[in-house]
Amino acid sequence: PESRNFVTDFKAITPRSGLSVYGTATDVVTPVIGSREVLDDTGRWFAVAASSRTVRILEADPSPTWQTLAFDGVDTPSGLSRDYWSIDYIFNPGRSQNMVVLTNNVNQPKWFLTDGPTATLSDYTFLNSFMSTAKSVQQIDDRITFFNVRESGVRQPTRLVYTPRGLPTSDSIFAGAGAVDVPGMQGVGQAHIRDKEGLLLFTDREIFRARVRRDFFAFDFFPLTQDIGCPFPRTIANVPAGVMFVAQDLELYILSGNVLVPLGPSERGKPSRVKQLLTDEMSEGALMWATYNPGKNRYELYYKTTSGSFPRRALFYDFETGSLMQQRFTHELSHGFPFSDPAGIGGLFWDDVNETWDQVSTVWDDAGQPREAPRAGVDIMVFGSAGTSYRFRSDQTTDDGTAIDCRWRSHGMAGRDRLGFERLHEVWTEYEAASASSASVFCSYDLGTNFDAGFALSLKSSSHSVEFAPVDCEARAPQFEIRLQDGGTPRIHSFQAKLLPSGSAFGGGF
Repeated sequence: PESRNFVTDFKAITPRSGLSVYGTATDVVTPVIGSREVLDDTGRWFAVAASSRTVRILEADPSPTWQTLAFDGVDTPSGLSRDYWSIDYIFNPGRSQNMVVLTNNVNQPKWFLTDGPTATLSDYTFLNSFMSTAKSVQQIDDRITFFNVRESGVRQPTRLVYTPRGLPTSDSIFAGAGAVDVPGMQGVGQAHIRDKEGLLLFTDREIFRARVRRDFFAFDFFPLTQDIGCPFPRTIANVPAGVMFVAQDLELYILSGNVLVPLGPSERGKPSRVKQLLTDEMSEGALMWATYNPGKNRYELYYKTTSGSFPRRALFYDFETGSLMQQRFTHELSHGFPFSDPAGIGGLFWDDVNETWDQVSTVWDDAGQPREAPRAGVDIMVFGSAGTSYRFRSDQTTDDGTAIDCRWRSHGMAGRDRLGFERLHEVWTEYEAASASSASVFCSYDLGTNFDAGFALSLKSSSHSVEFAPVDCEARAPQFEIRLQDGGTPRIHSFQAKLLPSGSAFGGGF
């Protein structure tokens, strides 16, 4: 079976959420090539979005507005749209605030404090004695670490540079800063990522583990694979089972602890559906990006085809069902990440209390007023190629006004006689729906090349119902396809098709 813009929902399928514009901006960042969620020291959360020349932040708020950070450094960001930003954050004890660190492999890394409207972007010069640029940045063990660096104009593709523990703005080797060329590592460093066991370091050819040690040497290194690497670093994402990524063979893998598990192949020696699809459709692997959707428990991989400049297609891997669902967008989506949003303005501030102390009757133990608004769940924030920020919202039934074309196609249903013809006579759809919607069932005589005019289905509001389509299609392997694009959100539990031998009258058995 094949699908388009359906997702799995507790073993049913339903149309995916739509794109809703989120936040306003005074300028356009085109395109966003690095983004993530960060926190300040009090637990407020921010979105960070970086283009080749500009960095913007947005504080999660019921009325969010993007703020462009002023730059007060020397090495002005000058990368291109393929010079992707790597972003992480760490607590800066000297400033009593979290600091965000960004690097793009072209300029000196940048940093800013998460102090809202007063934040400014600066050059991260604290490790200039070790490096001038880096491809990847990660915080681990109270250190800032950089991977694949340039020192004195010379690229060191497998070098890891790190600050002392608890001192993210120090390069003192006496306090614990250092640099190491990972012993035995081959290839060009692409990214490193934090997981439960320490750091994973990816080159385009290999994967190494960096295990934390609390002494002068900081890390132990050892190889995990020497024949599988990841030349597509933006596909690397933490998932509940470990770390998931697309390897150089275009297969999906999960690295669980120190064990590498291929996700896709159905049998030895044969490519998976993922590899076949990416081989047939994907163009410019460097543009692929992925994120884990914690609200839906799925890995979402976005990729570009031969048309357009950025991804307009995606594969959603659902961990509960093990299913892969294809998605298509009219918008080009350059990057995205999981982002939490407040449910509304919560908490009570001193300025809101119009009473004197003598008038306040509530005791401290009973106050219980949260400083921050509660989270309304986690959605995926994505960025269009023109810089617009969107969120996938379950109550959004279009992609910013564009209808979502949802389709699910059966496999070819051949009978026992492979050379004989079968007659597809009926298609039954079992579903539930909170509101009424319309769909259509189409039949194909030639394995999806052409479809007939279709039969309308009226899906009523119901906790459980079945609808019937009186199709009539005769072929060696007839197929049917259901299509829905009116914004309805039925949950479809099953399909049942009735096949008759060729030439049979209506009303025969299965």
